[in-house]
Amino acid sequence: KATFFMLGWVAEKYPEIARAAHAAGHEVATHSYWHRKVYELSPEEFGADMKRSIDVLSDQIGGPIRGFRAPSFSITPGTEWAFDVMLDLGLTYDASLFPAPRGHGGYPCAQEAHDLTTPCGRTMPELPMSIQRYGPAPIPFSGGGYMRFLPRFMIERGFRQFEKKNVPVVIYLHPRDFDPDCPRVPMPLKRRFKCYTGMKTTEGKLRHLLS
Repeated sequence: KATFFMLGWVAEKYPEIARAAHAAGHEVATHSYWHRKVYELSPEEFGADMKRSIDVLSDQIGGPIRGFRAPSFSITPGTEWAFDVMLDLGLTYDASLFPAPRGHGGYPCAQEAHDLTTPCGRTMPELPMSIQRYGPAPIPFSGGGYMRFLPRFMIERGFRQFEKKNVPVVIYLHPRDFDPDCPRVPMPLKRRFKCYTGMKTTEGKLRHLLS
């Protein structure tokens, strides 16, 4: 089973998606309403966006929404107030921290699932992204563009590192990661490489890992 972190506006436009995922036994969680980066919002703006998304999704599946994945992993140092906003809205865990430098920040934290302490002194479970080590270099390997353009042996190496430490690997994939024929949006060369390279390999790599 998987967790489907859904955008509120997508769920509103295509309500059958959340209902189908829920009916199949998957978890439906929130990815915000508009996919705006957390560090660009005030606590009030973030709270309003999140409430709108949670209300849409919980109404569609007929049950509570418990988890959050920040757009672009955009909870960065200085935005820890977001955890208290999530708790106030009834969420019970977060999966937004990326423990390595990246284009939209990154957040230094323990690699395994752990409880974090919010600015208000409350506790929230955190499920960080998986980062392997090549010497001192942190290398993401198990999701999105990283999984698309890394060769299988590097992905498997990351899984072996985590298995030795008895830490589960977090895999994250977008629907478009499986769709080589998706619409191509005009963008700079570097961004286009990150968004579209390796799409034809995603399904085969995931099936290989599941086997």
